[in-house]
Amino acid sequence: MKKSIAIALTIVVATALAVSLAAADNGAEVIVINQVQKKFPPVSFKHHAHQNLEGVQCADCHHTAKAGEAVKACSSCHGQGNGAPEYKTAMHKSCQGCHKKMATAGKSVPTKCTGCHQKDLAAR
Repeated sequence: MKKSIAIALTIVVATALAVSLAAADNGAEVIVINQVQKKFPPVSFKHHAHQNLEGVQCADCHHTAKAGEAVKACSSCHGQGNGAPEYKTAMHKSCQGCHKKMATAGKSVPTKCTGCHQKDLAAR
């Protein structure tokens, strides 16, 4: 009887842990980046899709985030005249740099402006 209770309790704890990990806040599924558009439409950034890419770590983009802290918006540092690169420069350097590496590795990713800045996507 004690063995059955121990097994049942282990299953309950394991299930609760799995559910809590699955429900962890991974941010918005899609983030519309529209802070500095002048020439091209905003970017509909598929946040969850990028999180699931092999080799991509949260810290690749969220480079100032500390474990357990809420992630700050990029614009909270970039574009504030505090020595951090301007917002547009930081986004392009990060996004374009990663896309160019992936394209060089044979992955099919957008590498031109209109590959990410799409009117039909930004409206979503």
